Amino acid sequence: MKFIKLISFLLFFISQLFFAQELPPIIKFNSNYYKAGSQNWMIDQDNSEFIYFANNEGLLEFNGTEWKLYPSPNETILRSVKVVGNKIYTGCYMEFGYWSRVDDGSLRYISLSNKIKSKLIEDEHFWNIVAIENWVLFQSFNRIYVYNIKDQSFRFIDNHPYIFRVFNTNNSIYFQAINEGLYEIVNGESILICSNEQIKTNRIVEIFPSTQGLLLQTERAGLLKFKDNKLEQFDIVSNEIFKINSIFCAKKLSNGGFAANSSDIDHPIPI
Repeated sequence: MKFIKLISFLLFFISQLFFAQELPPIIKFNSNYYKAGSQNWMIDQDNSEFIYFANNEGLLEFNGTEWKLYPSPNETILRSVKVVGNKIYTGCYMEFGYWSRVDDGSLRYISLSNKIKSKLIEDEHFWNIVAIENWVLFQSFNRIYVYNIKDQSFRFIDNHPYIFRVFNTNNSIYFQAINEGLYEIVNGESILICSNEQIKTNRIVEIFPSTQGLLLQTERAGLLKFKDNKLEQFDIVSNEIFKINSIFCAKKLSNGGFAANSSDIDHPIPI
């Protein structure tokens, strides 16, 4: 996974980079300014427009004026953050849980993984968190922990050699297991929906819904379309660029288009 070296205000600005005549201002902050670790692994925002960063040193909060660092609950690197309602869920090494606001306005951490500590896999890092309806999913490379917010119970999705990433697309949860294919989680169970070789051996970095089916942005195989159990190349103008660049993230833009970012070039690719 790639980390964010300098914080930029926010991915929204990427959508303007290629499609607006005048660029909005982009404010950059270095670690000396916000007084935390130089690496930030994930970003999310709450309804009050506070921004939260999974930082090397803990949960970093920015309210638009001031920065505040809440040290990692077990002094390890915070890898993931996801705001769900009035809670901020985070994951790190062998630990996940949530932060909630207390009377003095600060955040207090509640561990969820402590309830199932004996079930954790040795040396797990929780790289990703997604939410859907009454469930929050914590993903390591070995397993997906499905947490029921209502009854506080857990279910486990495992028996996969390497879970690369979990996606919430159109209120459906998908994940890719390397060398196996693309799965959908239905009623807490994983169902294999595509085992095409392109999917088995190419990492999926993002999944987009469309009227033409699911669009799968891969790391090295370009943009693929999956519909009616068929996988095929999605015809776009940037196909030639994808063949020579490694894509590590992609986002849907406000104008209906897409932008992809590559480790091999220094600017986003309009799709």
